[in-house]
Amino acid sequence: MIHTGAFHSGLRTAVETRGLSLERIRDRLAEQGVAVSVSTLSNWQRGASRPGGDPRRVVSALEKVLRVDDGALARLLGDGPPAGRRRHLGPGASAERLRALRAKLEAAERDLRVIRVADEAVVSEHNRIRLMRSRLVVRANRPGVERHVVFVHADHRVLPVLRATRGCEIGRTAVDAEAGLIAAELRFEPLMRGETCPIEYLVEWTERDAYYGRWIRADDVRYELTVRFEPGSSARSAHRVWRSDARSPHKDVCEIRLIGGTVAHMIDDDPNPGFHGIRWT
Repeated sequence: MIHTGAFHSGLRTAVETRGLSLERIRDRLAEQGVAVSVSTLSNWQRGASRPGGDPRRVVSALEKVLRVDDGALARLLGDGPPAGRRRHLGPGASAERLRALRAKLEAAERDLRVIRVADEAVVSEHNRIRLMRSRLVVRANRPGVERHVVFVHADHRVLPVLRATRGCEIGRTAVDAEAGLIAAELRFEPLMRGETCPIEYLVEWTERDAYYGRWIRADDVRYELTVRFEPGSSARSAHRVWRSDARSPHKDVCEIRLIGGTVAHMIDDDPNPGFHGIRWT
C-alpha cells in the first residue's frame, strides 16, 4: 500500500503500523522543527487535504517518525497517486453532464451511498472489452429508497447495452449521445434507513478502447477491479491508471502483473476521488 497506493492510504497504513497516536506524531515532528496540527494530520490521513508549502521537507520528517523507507511516502505526493507517465486515453465524463442526466431521471444523489464496488471486465481476443460485470453494495440514507442511478461512458459514441442481472431491474434511462453517456435506474425493493443491499448489472460493448475504470467521487468506497483476458488476447502488460478530473489525461500509477497471463487485478479500500482503472497493451 505504501509503495503503490494513494498518499492518504499510505500515510494511514504507516501510522497504523507504527502504532503512534496523532498527538505523539505531532510532538515528534515538532522536535524536528516541523509544526503540524493533529487536525491537519487527520485530514492528510482521510485524503481531505495534502501537505502544502514545502511538502518534501514535511513528508521526509514524517517518514523518519513513522520509520518507513526514505521516499516511500514522498513518491505518493503530487496531484493524486504516484507520478507516472501521462496518457491521453480518451475523454472523461464531466460532472455537469452527469448532473444533467441525473436531473432527467429526477434522481437525488443523497438518497443512498455506494460503499462497495467490484467490477470485472472481460477482454476479447482483439484486446477490447467485450463485457463488464459490476456488483455494488448500497446503503439507504432514508427509508423507502428503491433505486440507484448508474452511468456508463461509451468510447467512440457507440452506446452499450446495459442489463440488470441480480438484485435489481432496469428502470428509466437517459442518454447524452453527444458525450456518449447513458444513465440508467437500477430499481430494487424499498430499503429501510441504514439497510444495505447488493445489486448487480452487466454492460456489453461493440467497441471499446483498451482500458477500463470507474469514477470514485465519494469517501470510504472500497473499489476492486478485475480484468480477465480471453484466450487469443495479445495483451502483454497492464498498468494501473488514475486521473483527477475529466479534463486531465490518465496517469500511469504502477505496472500490474498479468497473473497467469490472463488476469490483472487492483483493489483500494479508500481511493482518492477521481478515475481509477487499468489499461493494457
